[in-house]
Amino acid sequence: MEVLGVRVLTEDGDERGTVRDISFDPVTGRVTKMCTTLGDIPGDRLIGLGDYALVVRTG
Repeated sequence: MEVLGVRVLTEDGDERGTVRDISFDPVTGRVTKMCTTLGDIPGDRLIGLGDYALVVRTG
């Protein structure tokens, strides 16, 4: 699945732009940051990725 350009929504359904880039920890492989068209979102807020959107915790 291609992640770049995917819509980003909060768990409450608020729009947070689209994914421009994702940063990973090189040792653990965990997502450290999601760069979106509306700003960066810390990786620990990631809930999941589906066909419709990448979903993050409201914060």
